[in-house]
Amino acid sequence: MEHVKATTPQMNQDITEGLAVKMLPKALEHLDAVVQSVAKDFIPGLRYIGFERCLPEEELRKTNNKKNDKYVIETAKSSIYLTKLRLAYTDPKAIDVKTGKLLNQEEELDPCYIYVPYVGEAGMLKLSGAKYFLSPILADVVLSFEKDCIFLNLLRAKFGIRNVRHIVLRDGIHEEHKILWSNIYHIDDSEIMDKVETKPESTLVNYLFCVKGLYSTFIDYAGCTPIIGTKEINHENYPISEYTIFSSAKLKLKGSKISSTFTNIKVAIKKPELNSTSEGLVTSLFYLLDHFPDEFKNIEWLNDKRKWRLILGRIIFGKSRTAGSILEAIDDHFKSLDQYLDTIVKYKLESIGIFVNNIYDFFAHAIQNYKEWSFKSKENLNSIFDKELSILHYTLGEIVNSINTFYFKLKSVGKTADKKHITKEDINKIAKSIIKPKKIFGIKDNPSGLTNIAYPGDNSYMKITSNVIPQKSLSKTGNDEIDISDPVNYLHESFMAIGSHLNLPKSSPIGYRTLSPYVQLDKDNRFIIDPVEKQWLNNVHEIIRRK
Repeated sequence: MEHVKATTPQMNQDITEGLAVKMLPKALEHLDAVVQSVAKDFIPGLRYIGFERCLPEEELRKTNNKKNDKYVIETAKSSIYLTKLRLAYTDPKAIDVKTGKLLNQEEELDPCYIYVPYVGEAGMLKLSGAKYFLSPILADVVLSFEKDCIFLNLLRAKFGIRNVRHIVLRDGIHEEHKILWSNIYHIDDSEIMDKVETKPESTLVNYLFCVKGLYSTFIDYAGCTPIIGTKEINHENYPISEYTIFSSAKLKLKGSKISSTFTNIKVAIKKPELNSTSEGLVTSLFYLLDHFPDEFKNIEWLNDKRKWRLILGRIIFGKSRTAGSILEAIDDHFKSLDQYLDTIVKYKLESIGIFVNNIYDFFAHAIQNYKEWSFKSKENLNSIFDKELSILHYTLGEIVNSINTFYFKLKSVGKTADKKHITKEDINKIAKSIIKPKKIFGIKDNPSGLTNIAYPGDNSYMKITSNVIPQKSLSKTGNDEIDISDPVNYLHESFMAIGSHLNLPKSSPIGYRTLSPYVQLDKDNRFIIDPVEKQWLNNVHEIIRRK
């Protein structure tokens, strides 16, 4: 019997008992890390103190409404407990009424009450008497690779990096290149002053030029020193055996109804300095120059960061807005971008081999590796080896969104026309209107791992804790029919190692919809595959490919 026990694989209790049971006790720790990250960019004078659990008496008096001088209490059971987010503020312009001098005194703000969930057996979560179960989300780590898009899932924001095709001349020969761009700045239609026929996209390279200038961008990220000029840049002065010369193809821009003017600027690059990054930078440069040919008649302006910020602002807002208001808005945009890669996101990126210090380093990394990523994403589109099981990110998503909204609202209040300084009362009012105590109830109507399963048996693994929800299915609407032509659903050897092929749901009999009770996870809830088993799986992969 002892031999049987020693040789029989042990089930992973985190899976069989429910991963939510393990992760939900860390909910407050997760929210604390989020607020600490956001607090680094708070307005001057505002300080984050911390989260604190509330006593029952405080919960009774602070979160329940009164009717006829009596508290109205909801008796339907909810698996939540009350916490308070504590902030303090030093008003930089508050005056002492006795002395007439600046008070310079920190005061604690009204607490922001937030209900945080907990779960029972098998990840059971009750909300207003209704019984649900929390299933883990099978998610990509920060980056999701989809057709012609790299999707970034950050704590501060979510945005996709896409490409637009543009033709340039390379030594006099037409070449088509993919220019990476992203709508990072979320703009309302009311902020757009005019509509442009040939509106260019906001390219990643434009962001790099705004921060570093043209030459430092090439030197720091591509190890390249471009030679920029007009007529003097030719193969007589720069032999074709040593240099590659890029120039505008001078083709009519897409969507333009009139003939366009084009730049005469040319760029020479030494052949040993040509690489995926330098090519991505120079072709993106001509994409911008072709859309703004009259903005750089003086070549020295190419290295002017403010000029590039003005170009970015005109791409986002249109050309009718004044230069001063554009630069002010773009400067605030970059202050926000500076905080996008917090400690949590950096850690996750490093875990998948991406070592960057800020979001701009990541943009350069994306330009360098886009082709490789595109190839690998097609090859491994249906693999689940490199994914993670996520619980807290989606369960607490509505709460995190309210904290981020509070931060952005607070930043925007300081930009009002009268430039009125922000008082303690202003912050309390904003916080009360955005950070609502029962935000967690929004989980029922938003993408999450919440499922409503009725199961009379006593083995929760078979129908409840084995379930996993693919990240991609969270964005679907309507029925959940299987698309057999979708490459994600093609057979993959990772289904054998991670999925439970003997316990597939009838509605979606795909290998990644349930978890094996024997699968092992690391501290970040990513899959651990035995090296010996991986060799056998590689052989299976080759067999599947030949089919």
